[in-house]
Amino acid sequence: MSGLRWAIDENVDVINISLGFNTGSKELKDIVDEAVNNGIIIVASSGNTNGLNAQYPARFENVISIGVVNEQLLPTKLSAIGKIDFVAPGTNLISLDNHGEYSQFNGSSFSTALASGVIVENLYNLDIEKGKNTFSEVMYLLKKNSKGINLNKEKVGNGVPTFP
Repeated sequence: MSGLRWAIDENVDVINISLGFNTGSKELKDIVDEAVNNGIIIVASSGNTNGLNAQYPARFENVISIGVVNEQLLPTKLSAIGKIDFVAPGTNLISLDNHGEYSQFNGSSFSTALASGVIVENLYNLDIEKGKNTFSEVMYLLKKNSKGINLNKEKVGNGVPTFP
């Protein structure tokens, strides 16, 4: 919670949360609500639950939940289902590992980072005013402009997030 508190105090625009919990808590919900009420967009990974429900905080209604798809934009066996708002590529990605070496990774944490980047880039390009309605405005634009995937919305949500 201290990381979320710091981000709120620093008045950031977007918080990327690449972790999850199987159950929500009042404390987590309260701090997420506080962030969103301050105009902060929270983007959270749905989790690598192998077909089980998305994790918290991604399951909260005022959090943008990101699932994982492969290079062909198909859900992977890692994918969570349920409250998935959008998906992004999250397989066979090269990143630094905990030894400072390059390794190949899979998972919704990587998808979430990609989606967060798209959101941040476009918040500035579209000059979206930060306030209580920021979440609703961003969700509207993401839904309107996402690359739809003709599959079950429980698995792919509204597709891959983009902006105009």
